[in-house]
Amino acid sequence: MEYLQREFSQLGLNNDFHFLPRCKRLGVMHVCFADDLLMFCKADLKSIKLLQDAFLKFSRASGLQENPNKSSGYIACINERMKELILRELGYNEGSLPFKYLGVPLAPKKLSNQQCRPLVEKITARISCWTSKLLSYSGRFQLIKSVIFRMQSYWAQKSFGSMDRVCLPQTMGGLNVINLCNWNKAAIVKHLWAITKKKDCLWIRWIHSYYIKNRSIDTMTIPKSAAWVVRKIIEQRKFILNLPSLQGNEQERLESLQNTNGKFSIKKLYNLQTPQGQKVYWKSLILHPHIHPRHKFNLWLAIQRRLPTDDRLQKIGIQVAQIQAWEEELHWVVYHARKKKGIGNIIVAVFGMLIYSLWRHRNLLRFQNGSTSAAQICREITTYVHIKSHIHSNWQEHMEALNRYP
Repeated sequence: MEYLQREFSQLGLNNDFHFLPRCKRLGVMHVCFADDLLMFCKADLKSIKLLQDAFLKFSRASGLQENPNKSSGYIACINERMKELILRELGYNEGSLPFKYLGVPLAPKKLSNQQCRPLVEKITARISCWTSKLLSYSGRFQLIKSVIFRMQSYWAQKSFGSMDRVCLPQTMGGLNVINLCNWNKAAIVKHLWAITKKKDCLWIRWIHSYYIKNRSIDTMTIPKSAAWVVRKIIEQRKFILNLPSLQGNEQERLESLQNTNGKFSIKKLYNLQTPQGQKVYWKSLILHPHIHPRHKFNLWLAIQRRLPTDDRLQKIGIQVAQIQAWEEELHWVVYHARKKKGIGNIIVAVFGMLIYSLWRHRNLLRFQNGSTSAAQICREITTYVHIKSHIHSNWQEHMEALNRYP
């Protein structure tokens, strides 16, 4: 790529070559990433020929060649005759905006719903191939948290209850699901930070040359002619200045969001948007390592909605009258969860499996007209605990004592 850059730099010294006006001011005539290359020049035959010759010289030296079937020419503001001559010289078909660069549509205007449809279809196809309709609640939760968010995050830089509660940290009673709206705001602010820092980047130099023009970005009026992306970035000034957790002017606030290595931290700004509240007393139970993730999710649901104790539990032989109130049971298990050793680990694992089994068998009765019994649930829990005991050696002593019970 250094060789290509050198050839284009020499080309810029040729008086017969004509830059696009904006490219000349920025001192750039190409953008290259991996195997994608964009080349710019004025739409005249001499400039086109010189640009093509420079690329062919690079191609002969490096062995890298263009694929005519995947290459296009984008031409504007000339007559049809001249356009035909240029396309014949290039040997490419004429392209039209928007086109994709690095998988993202490039267009001079705001993307329409139709242009964003490929992203929606890509996410839908990923969900469908995993047969999400057959996934459990915990499976869907993991799908949203680990896969769909990452896809959306790349393009931008199911409700189990209240989404505000779901997005809270686990220590505050949530599931720590990323709030995409807040994350997107933080990602846009990163672009604002890059503009104020005047990073050596093509699009930042372009914004400074055509919109900011040596004015202060803190006080300048947002140009009405600016692209919608530029307007959205500059509009984040108000968001930054209204964050009570940050102090100083806009520049000082943006600098406070940097890491120790001087890079902007999206995560740091995202965390500042997360509401701070009192930690729930049962956080040690939800974070306990000996609870299966599937059981943990159902336990979280049970805590949010309270464990169901309707008439259907009586049908499987559970004596509700012998069980303490839900809050008392929960406090008792949390007390043992904080110990994180010995019998406490067994109690926590049994409790998680119990909640999961009750939930599953209740749904079996309610939605599928199935049948079950207390003995069947007990056998499932016993089998699960015995399997776990072979994995954790510190359970053996307590398991031997428990095995002596009738």
